[in-house]
Amino acid sequence: MTAYKVTNNHVDLLISYGVSNEVSFFHDEQMIRLSHENMDEAASLLHWQNEKSLKDRYKHWYSDEPRRAFKLVDTFPEAVAILKLCESYETNSGTADYPMSIAAAIIKAIRSRAIKGLAGYHEAPWVIE
Repeated sequence: MTAYKVTNNHVDLLISYGVSNEVSFFHDEQMIRLSHENMDEAASLLHWQNEKSLKDRYKHWYSDEPRRAFKLVDTFPEAVAILKLCESYETNSGTADYPMSIAAAIIKAIRSRAIKGLAGYHEAPWVIE
């Protein structure tokens, strides 16, 4: 399976969505909420995980492209687009240790929030008898 480096805009949108929706996640026995105070660090973590995956898959992969500073986004696509961005990120950032990584925890929390934003989610029943 091939992989690619996710764009700055891709990561910016995911992290901005998480900050805007006060997404929280549990990692290393600690509850963390995405916020203006940690959004730069969270974006860097997502980029790092993606680059780690590329280095694992392609032994000679190297990028000298400088990473630009995180840019907060204030408008978002529909929830289904956020879900696809999460899926794309994971497809291009998976490593053997990804499931236990902080990047995985961030993406899982963003995905969970986006699911709740899908049309009809709140009206759907919790139980079918």
